[in-house]
Amino acid sequence: MVQCKLLTADKLLARHWPCNPICSLCNQEYETAAHLILHCPFARLVWEKMEIWTRQLIRPPQDGLEIMNAVHNDLHVWDRELLKKPAQRMKKLKRKLERWRRGPLMDESLAAQKEILLRLELLLEQEEFFWVQRARANWLKHGERNTNFFHQYASTRKRGIWLRD
Repeated sequence: MVQCKLLTADKLLARHWPCNPICSLCNQEYETAAHLILHCPFARLVWEKMEIWTRQLIRPPQDGLEIMNAVHNDLHVWDRELLKKPAQRMKKLKRKLERWRRGPLMDESLAAQKEILLRLELLLEQEEFFWVQRARANWLKHGERNTNFFHQYASTRKRGIWLRD
């Protein structure tokens, strides 16, 4: 579960590190990855809040390996439905805004236009944040083009290899 990367009390005790083996959140059971993610009352509460927040796209897990697969699939659905479609949602909002602007000028239409403009601004910020994250991920993955040159220069200088005329 979680590729055995969580340093829970059971893992710490296996490494002979001193720690309290009981879950510090609920003080009821031994702290294991399964307990922290699935069985702890606080984890269950987080799962319930996630279900509400994502409008039931992410559901509380049942048990075992199928839980992780379900969470993985649910996160992909949530990502596809809410994060990857801002352009489509922006188009819909722009069409709605245009309809409200062509209609009669009333307090209701002004309030609706204001709300749509706020939503559009939020989507534009979300899209900008997405591209900033994408650029950072690409930079971390591929590095800067000059990095290799400067690394070789520093390594050569460190070794004391110099080209002379």
